[in-house]
Amino acid sequence: VLQFPTIEIAPPSSYDSLDRVIDGIGDYQWLIFTSANGVDAFFERLKHHGEDSRALAGVMVAAVGESTADDLRKHGVDPDLVPPKFQSTALLPLLDADQKGIRTAVVRAAEGREELIDELRRRGGEVDLAVGYQTRKVTAAADELHDIDVVTFTSASTADNFFDVLPDKKPIETAMLASIG
Repeated sequence: VLQFPTIEIAPPSSYDSLDRVIDGIGDYQWLIFTSANGVDAFFERLKHHGEDSRALAGVMVAAVGESTADDLRKHGVDPDLVPPKFQSTALLPLLDADQKGIRTAVVRAAEGREELIDELRRRGGEVDLAVGYQTRKVTAAADELHDIDVVTFTSASTADNFFDVLPDKKPIETAMLASIG
């Protein structure tokens, strides 16, 4: 097994959106976390505000993926909703089709996909994005790669960046490619 990181997790360029959500946390019906990194960033920032998990009292919490749910539990929050698939859009069939009057905050990476937010808004909901972190490309030494049988991607950004840093696709021509989510 060779680990070949293609991204690193970094603080967001601004905490403004996350701070706005934390400051108004009681105004939300739903708080959605799309990754464990988002959970960690949210609770670090919540602590910065002098708050803890009790601030989420009365807010429904959704976690995309069991790892995200486990991270929430470590912070004392048992998620109300965890979709069976590790994809943010897997939440959509589980949420009300009519989102009118429902305010939702989505905590995710700056580079996250827009499908969930767009669809909740299309359903009439008010949705605020809370950027908890950003991903940055890691320049990896592609010459380390040879005789690869399986390549596993843990996010869309890891896949995108992998192919960016691998100019010659020969080392993975016969490899099986797998992705979570």
